[in-house]
Amino acid sequence: MPRYAIIDDTDPLITYTGNWQVIQKPTGLYSPEYNGTVHATNDPNATMSLNFWGTVINAYGTLDSPSGKRVPSSTWQLDSSDAVNFNQSGTTRLDDPSIVSSHVSVFRSGKIPDGQHHLSMKVNNMPLDVHGEKPMFYFDFFAVLAGDPIYVENVILDDTDTQWSYDSGWTTNKATGTYRESQHGSPPGGGVTSLGFH
Repeated sequence: MPRYAIIDDTDPLITYTGNWQVIQKPTGLYSPEYNGTVHATNDPNATMSLNFWGTVINAYGTLDSPSGKRVPSSTWQLDSSDAVNFNQSGTTRLDDPSIVSSHVSVFRSGKIPDGQHHLSMKVNNMPLDVHGEKPMFYFDFFAVLAGDPIYVENVILDDTDTQWSYDSGWTTNKATGTYRESQHGSPPGGGVTSLGFH
């Protein structure tokens, strides 16, 4: 069974340069970040990098009311591949861009050869938002698909993973601001779910 290892923003495996803040409270009232922390910057010289072992890496962050505060710009490079800008493909869409949304995908590698890799990110210079400020880039965590031989201490399982079992009456909804944009809702009278793991 594939396992996504969580590398939180405060993990010492991540190297930060430039002016970053560690925020230890939710950016938005209804959008708590993973493990209660997020790294934030609007420094156009800020960078972040990670050496990792795996076959997929996804990065997640928070977007703070982008309809008014703008979407921060960042450039990502995996190993020696061509650099890509955040949301270059246009796949990141928000249900309501006027509010804070957490667990937003800010980079997806797709399938890569199993082995050691290097991912780097640079924050780009941006014009001022409607409040006369540069938009903040918020980084929350990486999810790395690790091969079976790799020991993984912190694992994340989406609610749609086949290791979860739900009794009847549960609903599945697409929901921006949740991990992998999905959530299960319990029946009105309550419901039971169970997790099989090894």
